[in-house]
Amino acid sequence: MRKRTKLSLVAPMLVLSLIASAFVGEAAFASTSTPKQAAPCPGTQGCTPKAPTGKGVKIGVLSGGDTNDHGYYESFIDSAKAYAKKKGWKLQVTDRVAPAAAAEDARSLCRQGVKFVALADSASADAVPVAAESVCKGVTFYINGAQKLTPYVFNTTDSINDSQVAAGYATGLVMKEEKLTKGAYISGPDLDFVTQAFNGWTAGIKLVVPKATTSKTLTGDFDDSALGQEAAKAQLAAGAQILYPYMGGATDAVAKAGAAAKVLSVAPGTDRCSDKAFVVSSLFPPGDYFTQALQNWSAGKVKMGTSLQFKVGVDKVPSVKICPTAPNAKKLQAKTDLFMKQIASGKVNTAKIIKNSK
Repeated sequence: MRKRTKLSLVAPMLVLSLIASAFVGEAAFASTSTPKQAAPCPGTQGCTPKAPTGKGVKIGVLSGGDTNDHGYYESFIDSAKAYAKKKGWKLQVTDRVAPAAAAEDARSLCRQGVKFVALADSASADAVPVAAESVCKGVTFYINGAQKLTPYVFNTTDSINDSQVAAGYATGLVMKEEKLTKGAYISGPDLDFVTQAFNGWTAGIKLVVPKATTSKTLTGDFDDSALGQEAAKAQLAAGAQILYPYMGGATDAVAKAGAAAKVLSVAPGTDRCSDKAFVVSSLFPPGDYFTQALQNWSAGKVKMGTSLQFKVGVDKVPSVKICPTAPNAKKLQAKTDLFMKQIASGKVNTAKIIKNSK
């Protein structure tokens, strides 16, 4: 009896000892395991970066063109400046950035403590990979352009086919009204989006004036007014009857040369209809897109690696405006508005129009 009693007391103690050892072992294992790390943002597809709060936040901007050009590149920062001022943020702008210098200029902005880097257009696309480098860790990168994205970058974009076919259609309406048949397109470097814009504009014109011809001159520089004016004079001497200076700082020089020869121009990007040198404004104001990007970032609505799309016939911009210098401007505007709604509904397929016009 005593032996059985002794064994029965030892057994429970042994079980308790084993259980205690198990808990100690489990606790020891837990204390040495690596805690789960949060996914980096920027750096994770679809993640939402947290914007800093308070005043003094630095926003870096890289622009391939002159941000005092009274046109596309200036408009990129104008409304964004107003928004940044309202928030108490500082806009730090580097303009006239050569494509080959964009990457190093982006690194420089990151070293200076910016929290957001904005690239004005695809001319600065070489800066996109820098977003994944350690020097820019935690910095949100944004590009205004149809760029291939990574989890470190988001963009705003529109369809260049839609916007430029619409601009061409409006140009064609003016040409038909004035019995014109020859248009000239003048731009800067030989970049993909420059060629796309020319093809879209030409295709849109031919929808209205099938026998119209267009020619293209590339000066190599969006901002060099002397080169722009030289190109305009050459096109005018060759018989150009309407000009499209798809440029930055050189836009006014081209339009001025045209006006001197009594030839009107199409304005790129912003509403220039108050200037009598222009007959159509092709509206794709980058400042509106940039401001929306900043607003979404501040409100926690940005998703990295994704696009914020602006659509012809749906959103306020991109759009096209017929200027008062055009004959029957209201009638032509109504036709242009209807055409843009047809693009939005899918009734008009601009990609097919461009393909069939070649």
